Amino acid sequence: MNLAVQPLEGHVARRILVNCRTRPGNLAHLLPAPLRPQIMEGEAIFGLCWIRLESVRLSGWPRWSGLSMDNLAHRIAVEWTEAGQVRTGVYIFRRETSLGLAAWSSGRVVPGAMRLAMFNSEESPDTWNLELRTPRSEADVDLAARISDGVSSDSVFGSMEGLQSFLEAGAIGWSENRRGDRIEAVHMAMDRFRVRPLEVGRLHCRWFDRQLANRRWHVDSAVLMEPTGVRWSEVGSFAVGKRQPSTPRIA
Repeated sequence: MNLAVQPLEGHVARRILVNCRTRPGNLAHLLPAPLRPQIMEGEAIFGLCWIRLESVRLSGWPRWSGLSMDNLAHRIAVEWTEAGQVRTGVYIFRRETSLGLAAWSSGRVVPGAMRLAMFNSEESPDTWNLELRTPRSEADVDLAARISDGVSSDSVFGSMEGLQSFLEAGAIGWSENRRGDRIEAVHMAMDRFRVRPLEVGRLHCRWFDRQLANRRWHVDSAVLMEPTGVRWSEVGSFAVGKRQPSTPRIA
């Protein structure tokens, strides 16, 4: 574990979670052991977390000292076995940020590398048109979403209650460190977890298209999280090269 990593806290001003689905075998090869795809109704779940953060700071520091930024994470729902029990979370393949300082400090202040990118948005109380532009266009994203009445009838989650429970169980996020020799886990603790359903009108994701070339995938569901306080703490790691897991200290 990187001993320089310190607990952080902040405020979620806006968080959109988009869930997609595909056959488990299409993504399993991208995961380091002991992580494996979490399966819902025979499908592996992956997607995006598009989040606007405010007042991000070291825990205990005054709110005025915090920073604001937009972040985007490409992630897949995963599970692993710990002490004989199956645990769930997410594995983050890529993470982009709008703040240069956050990109520089990633892996030093928080686990996992972040890349600097350009974020654009057109927002109203009920609609969001979001764009991410990466330096070489390797992970560009275009997303259009609006408030809806509920989860679509073909969603693997069946109901808003099922979807919310699934998302709440994904509070532990694994990502590769800056050196690429370890996978580190962070627990994301929310003051409250309340979401509203969204309908995705458009999703173009260059990274998904590249990783899933010639493999079918579909948008399953999406939600908007209500603003809330948030805290992050590192909870475990394992070596990538040896594929030997250390037991995460789950918060």
